[in-house]
Parts: sequence; C-alpha cells; structure tokens
Amino acid sequence: MKKYIGDIDEVLPLEIMEKYGFIPRKEAYYRVHFPKNKNDIEIARYRLAYEELFEINYRAISAKYKSFEKSEGKSIAIPLNADLIKDIISNIPFDLTDHQKIVLFQALKDMEKNHGMQRLLEWDVWTWKTVVALIASIHAILESRKQPSPPAPLPKREGSIEYSQKVYNPKHIVELSKKLRKDSTEAEDILWELLRNRQFNDLKFRRQHPFWRYIADFYCDDLKLVIELDGKIHESNDKKEYDGIRDEIIEAYWVNVLRFKNEDIYENIDNIFQSIISYIPSPIGRALGWGLWVWDDELGWGLCSKEWGQGLQVAIMAPTEILARQHFASIQDLLMKYNISSHLLVWSTTAKQKHAVKTDIKNGNIDVVVGTHALVQDDVIFHNLWLVIIDEQHRFGVKQREVLESGLWNRSWVIPHSLNMTATPIPRTLALTLYGDQDLSIISEYPKWRKDIFTKVSKTDNNRYDIELFVRSELEKGRQVFWISPLVEESEKIDLANAVNTYESLVDIFSPFQVWLLHGKMKPKEKEQIMQDFKDNKIQVLSSTSVVEVWVDVPNATIMCIEWAERFGLSQLHQFRWRVWRWQYQSYCYLFPSKWNYTDRLKAMERTNNGFELAEIDLEIRWPWEVYGLRQSGVPDLKVASLTDLELISQIREDIEKMFETKK
Repeated sequence: MKKYIGDIDEVLPLEIMEKYGFIPRKEAYYRVHFPKNKNDIEIARYRLAYEELFEINYRAISAKYKSFEKSEGKSIAIPLNADLIKDIISNIPFDLTDHQKIVLFQALKDMEKNHGMQRLLEWDVWTWKTVVALIASIHAILESRKQPSPPAPLPKREGSIEYSQKVYNPKHIVELSKKLRKDSTEAEDILWELLRNRQFNDLKFRRQHPFWRYIADFYCDDLKLVIELDGKIHESNDKKEYDGIRDEIIEAYWVNVLRFKNEDIYENIDNIFQSIISYIPSPIGRALGWGLWVWDDELGWGLCSKEWGQGLQVAIMAPTEILARQHFASIQDLLMKYNISSHLLVWSTTAKQKHAVKTDIKNGNIDVVVGTHALVQDDVIFHNLWLVIIDEQHRFGVKQREVLESGLWNRSWVIPHSLNMTATPIPRTLALTLYGDQDLSIISEYPKWRKDIFTKVSKTDNNRYDIELFVRSELEKGRQVFWISPLVEESEKIDLANAVNTYESLVDIFSPFQVWLLHGKMKPKEKEQIMQDFKDNKIQVLSSTSVVEVWVDVPNATIMCIEWAERFGLSQLHQFRWRVWRWQYQSYCYLFPSKWNYTDRLKAMERTNNGFELAEIDLEIRWPWEVYGLRQSGVPDLKVASLTDLELISQIREDIEKMFETKK
C-alpha cells in the first residue's frame, strides 16, 4: 500500500492548496491509512473531503461559465427599470414576500448582462414562484419596446457593379446550373443537408445559383452569402486565379463568399456550421429588427427594418396540459393590463388553432406563449424569443429544454435567458451540487395571511374512526376531500391499500355524499371531466392515486387523507398536503400508516409545514439517491465528504466562482 501512495498525483489547484494550507494529496492518503494520532486523521479527512466536493462542483460551475461564454454578446441585456417594476407590483392583488422580492431582483440583475441567464428558482408549494416569472416577463417585454431608431443602410461599395433585380443570367448558365444540381457530389449533398437543417430556421439556401455568367455552389439571399465547396479541380493555379476573379466580381454585388474544402465536410462539419452562423448579422441587431436586407437606389444594399416596433417574446413551458392551462389562465389579467398578447399551445389544441398560433409565434405577432412539449416541435419557430421559463424543469429531458434555451429555433438568433423552476424542495446542499450549472434562488417564505395546515397521523382504529366522523362533519359544511391510495388495483405481491377498494369503502362510509374514483390509467378526457366535476362540487370525496400530486387546485377541498402514508416520500406527502392549503378555510391532512406504523418521517409531517425542513429530514434519514432518484444523475458516492455539509459546499463554490471570475 505504502509504495503505491507515492504515485498519487495532486488534483487541487495551487492557489487552493496555498489558501488553506492543505497537505499534499499523497500525504493525506498516507495519514488516513497510517495515522500517528487523531489529529492526523482529521487534517487528512478535511483535505480529502474538500477535494471530493471540489471536483463535483467544479464540473458543474465550469458548465455554467461555458454557457455564459457561448451566449456572450448573443443574449439581449435589458436594464432594470425600477419604476416599471414598482408599477407592475402595484397591480398585483397581494403583497410580495421578502423572498419573492429578493429572487425577482436576482433574476432582473441577471437579465442586465449580455450573456444568457442560467438560474434555477426552487420554491416550496404556495410560495408563488409564478409571480416572480410573470413580473420579469412583463418587465422584459415592455422594456424591449423602447427601441432606438433603426440604423442607416450600408453605403454602396465604391466601384461596385450596379446591382439590380433586372440583371438577367445567360440562358446557357441557367441550364448549366440545373445540370449541376442533378449531378451533385457527395460532399455537396452532405453540405446541402446541413443547410436545409431546421437549425437554420427560415434562412433559405439555393443550390448552383447563377450570378450573371458565374455559378455559386450555394447562395442565401437573406444573408447575401455565397458558399463555395472547392473540389480537386480548384487546386490548379489557373483555377485559383479564376476563383479569385470570380469572387471579386460576386463580392461587388454586396455578397460575401465563404469557401470550404471537400475534406472539411467530412472532418469539420461543426466548424462549417459555426462559420456560416458567423455571417448572420449581430443577434442584437436581428432581435431589434435590423436583420432585413433592403435595396436603396442611392445607397445600395443595407440593413434596415420592415418590422420595427416588435418586442421580445417569452415562452413558458409546463410538463402537463392542465398546468399549462392553469398558468395561462392565471396570468391573463396582468398581461391585458399592459397590452401584452398571449397564446396557449398544447396537444389538445385543434390543428387549425395550432397553425394560427405557430404562425403568430413565427411572425412575432404574439408576446407570450404558454404550452407543453408542443412548444419544442420542429415546426415551432420563434420570431424573437428572449426569455424561456420552464416549470418543473426536472420533468423535461435535457434535449427538450435545449430546443428553447439554445436559440436555434429563434429567427433572431438570440440565445434566450433561461429561468428554470421546480416546486420540489431540495436541501440546499443537494441543490447546489446537482444544479451547480445554474445560479440558485430559493423561495421558502409563505404569505403571512396563510393558515398552517393541521396534520395528524392516525395511530389507532379509534383515531381513524374519529377522523372519519370529523370528515363527515366537514362534508356537511360543504367542504370536499381528497383520499389518496398508493395503488390503483390490488397487487398479489404488495398488500397495499388501493384506490378501487378505498373507493368502495368510502361510498359506504360517506353516503349519501358523492364519492368518485380517479387514477392514472383513465383516458385524459375522462380524468379532466372528473376533476372538473370535483371542482364544481358535483363530487364531494375523490378516491385517487398520486395523479393529483400535480393536478389543479380545488378551492373548496380542505381535507387530504392518505392511506399507507409511510410508503410515500416526505416530498410527495408534502405535495399532496398542499393540494388543500386554503386561506379562507382551515385545512387538514390525515395520514393513515399501515399497522399504525408511526415512523420518524411521519412525525416530521406533524412537526412542520416547511418543505425545505422536511427535505433536510428526509436526507438525514435516507440516502440522497433513494430520496431524489439520483442514481443516474452523475453524482458519485462520496467516500469522505458529506452532501449535508452546507458550510463546506458553500465555501468550495465560492472558491470556484472566484477562480472563474479571475480568469475573465
């Protein structure tokens, strides 16, 4: 063992080693395995714990700064208008909490930078993260409408050939270009597929395009860009001289010429893509409407605007249609006050409506679009998407989020700012580690006028009987009840309560009140109808599976009962409980464990209503992988460090952030 320790290399940066006076890595391993005293072990373990957490967090923070670098100068910076923010807040029918104000300020300051915001907004249920996103969106849209005058057209190049749409190409050149299209080379075919790819949005390229008596391999009129693919025939000196003369003449038409070799197609296709993008006018200019080429008899070709006055667009994506509709309905009043247009795009939208919505999105006739995965389809092209808000971001795949966040489906070529949101409280230590590629904001403060939910674990049969009597008394007052079970039908392997059997029992217990069944195996329309009937109080008791965890809120439902409660995680129980949190009525949550299994986790539910406190308790009781399903997340099993050490993780992240800021 000792002879191998000498081969261990150092991994921590020298500046970190000097700052903390860390012993070398090989010495730390030696002291851990062959300590002389307790102090040796403590010094070595702290150094190795720092190293473990440093590696994880450096990888995440590095990804964040790479994202910033990639979007530098390609995202729009909007200065914070304090007066406008005050005006928007004054139109909200309740007071913002201190946490909401802090998080809003963090997001607005991010948006003042000219690189894309990457922020994760983590919140507890009913702390109203949507309000923060809505205020930021309205502020951005209204500020974007304050645009300067368009730039003057570019001056005509001296000595250039007068360009006119009346210039005709010789007939034999036109016929030759048609023939060349049919007899294209393999390299030309590959490049053609790239140019036709959706990544170039609405930019149209033409193959073998004639310029008077010359033919260009590829031509884009929107960019005034010629792309030449040079085969072996271009390698001779005569041909090189001919290419130079031809390029000079073509460039006199205010056209750029970009050349690639055949081998570039096979070896550097990504570089070709980036080279073509570099000829697209400034993202900021395009976003403001400067990306349109116009002809002026006096000045020649230049950049000007035919769509002046259009502002920025905001996309809000939710994981389910019901949540998307809920978001859309909740933001309408405030949007209309500021004359901001909006659309809803979900799967159930009719084909005719989808076409109209997509057309409005593409042409910039809509400011805010709310939708589901329907927003990330190939035919959804944004005119000028500037801000992307993704609700429950963990329920979308990385590639799905990238469709919106990358800006590749954005006609303005702007890389949008991204605000990801999640309503699953995660301990701060885990959130910093798992989502280190984003800046973290947390809302854990509840409105002061909210009443706490009364939570009780049923420990005996008598407890259960008393609870059922209380539930009946609430039903008689006109209130409604959710009754949750872990399974839909009986299982031979696991003897759990199930929604079907529970439903049958509840029909007998609470007659003559209407009891109904809801579960995930039902068809979408059937589920929606049941939830609508429940919302309209046509159903008083709903026996359901966990499908209600992310369903709409029913204002009149004040009681949540959960069978076999110990089978659910604390986070999930917390989500269930807040389905019935009301401000006008007292709310109740009753937990029924199997065989009166009164666990520490269920005791925690009685003790606190704070989701972040519950998340910390869950982390202490169970492995993080078990709690949050992180086996595939890329977070390794730690040998020395602990993911609950907030002080050390915070210090490490501060050190790494400082390293990256110093490099700028």
